[in-house]
This record gives sequence, C-alpha cells and structure tokens, in this order.
Amino acid sequence: MSITSVSVERYARKKYLGKADSPVLYYIRQKTKDIVNVDTLATAIEESSSLTAGDVTHTIKAFIKELRKQLVRGSRVKIDGLGTFHITVKSEGTVKEEDCKVRCIKKVNLRFMADKALKLVNATYATSDSPNNVSFALDTSKDDDVVTPRPGDSGDTPTDPLA
Repeated sequence: MSITSVSVERYARKKYLGKADSPVLYYIRQKTKDIVNVDTLATAIEESSSLTAGDVTHTIKAFIKELRKQLVRGSRVKIDGLGTFHITVKSEGTVKEEDCKVRCIKKVNLRFMADKALKLVNATYATSDSPNNVSFALDTSKDDDVVTPRPGDSGDTPTDPLA
C-alpha cells in the first residue's frame, strides 16, 4: 500500500544535448513545489519533538560543519536511515605516473548514496507492501503539460549543498 502520492510532470529534452539535430524525447520528473530551508525544517521538527527550532537549526549547522570536516579528512560519513556521503574527484589521465599530480584534479564532487530505509519504490512495480512504496500522479493542471528542462535536467552539475 502506498503511503503518499508524488506529483510529477512531463518535460521535453533533446536526447543528445550537444547535438542540434537530436530528437526531442519526453521525460517525467518530480514537480517541485518549493525549496525547504533549514528554518522550515527546524520549525517542523520542533512541532514533533522536545527541541526548539533554534536547537534544531544549530544542530543542523553543526552537523554540516562536522560533515565537511570528516569528508575532507577522507572519511565516508554514514547516517543510519539517511545514507552515506563521500567525495569523488574527476581528473585528467596521464601517460606517465609522475605526471599524475593534484593539479590534474578538475572537479571535486560530493556524492550521496541513500540508505535502504530512505529509498522509495514506484508502487506500480512493487512486489510487496512497504512504507517506501509511493504512487505517482501526473500533474495536468497546465494547458500544456509539457515543460522545458530546468537546471540539472540538461546535464548541468548541481551546486554543492554544503557550500
């Protein structure tokens, strides 16, 4: 049984982004209603716990600071029920080992792998009853329910949420 319904929308995008003659295909993405910030989360947590919104805000900020410190140390940070954070780097390949230096690093990425308890399953294909099963509802509230890509859908790299 599905516990919630996720609102989704169609959008059109070229199959191959860099090719002018690439065919346009239609995809589904979650319809984003808003961006929830730390203060909003803190207020919601305050309502369901004995902590004040200020306590929660300070805890989240301390968590982010400690997460960054541990990642820079080279640790993977696993939060049970949430997932694991780690850093990857993208570098140029070199023919000679001695030419492979830190200046070859072109990009540093923060990666997140959701914990099994957080992973959601499309209820349409679910083979068992689970609180992680969710249904999806196509939002057709617009006259034209095909929208254009937003940043992140076109292959753009999302910004670092810890920055």
